[in-house]
Amino acid sequence: LDLVSFLQSNSISLLQGTPSFMSHLLTGIKGDGKKKIQDLKTLCIGGESLSSKLVKELNAALTGVNINNHYGPTETSIDAIVSCDIKDFQKNIIGKPIENVSVYILDERMHVVPLGLIGEICIGGVGLARGYLNKPELTNEKFVSNPFKEGDKLYKTGDLGRWLSDGNIEYVGRIDDQVKIRGHRIELGEIESSLQNHPSIVDAVVLAKEIVSGEKDLVAYLVSQEELNTSDIRNYLSGSLPVYMIPSYYVQVDKFPLTSNGKLDKRSLPDPINASMLSGTAYVGASNETEEKLIAIWEEIL
Repeated sequence: LDLVSFLQSNSISLLQGTPSFMSHLLTGIKGDGKKKIQDLKTLCIGGESLSSKLVKELNAALTGVNINNHYGPTETSIDAIVSCDIKDFQKNIIGKPIENVSVYILDERMHVVPLGLIGEICIGGVGLARGYLNKPELTNEKFVSNPFKEGDKLYKTGDLGRWLSDGNIEYVGRIDDQVKIRGHRIELGEIESSLQNHPSIVDAVVLAKEIVSGEKDLVAYLVSQEELNTSDIRNYLSGSLPVYMIPSYYVQVDKFPLTSNGKLDKRSLPDPINASMLSGTAYVGASNETEEKLIAIWEEIL
């Protein structure tokens, strides 16, 4: 079914979905003569990290449509923090707590972290669930006593964030998305953000995968309407990231696979060995005896 035609023919005024879903919507709008959705007034986006590039493209394609960024896990009745009417979206600002929601940014000892520092987003309030059915251990791990309000509970989201000076919260990434590669602790979301700022990249996902050596390597999956090569992307990333944060493998796809609820299906992404992008660098063989000796030395070392 053509999503754009469906929205138009049914006079849909409010649409809620993930950033991955909205990317598909954007493709549909651009694809067939830049279709317009006359009655669409509001987009509520949530469920995944939102990029500034997607917001910019949606604002350009959907004139007059109010874009809201919604944040909140199922355990807090979905929406708990909202950023309304996004125009200039430079960071992943998830907004401010809604009514009857309490939000704390805490360290590992459940202490409040200072303004601007990163900690775990913990949520309380009337929308908080009682726990997980028939899972007391997981309930006790995630639903903890509120150290600031006796008798209340907080849900430990596992998400990292920080308070900004204007009262908004910036989403930084998942605690379990922090990986250790060859001794370096790496935040995958930071690499994704750098890739999404590339003018030719529509969307990007970075995973840590065990490829061949038994150690994990960083793999970047990229969506672009242009043919990309690894040399250009690596050079671009080197301008903003240290060497240990630059992915070893790059895979270009037409679009990201989605699960039934519209989120990124990481398991369906292609194998990086068989689907790697071209390097963009032509191989030049040895032109003299010295170069032949150097090649032999490097072959033995590697």
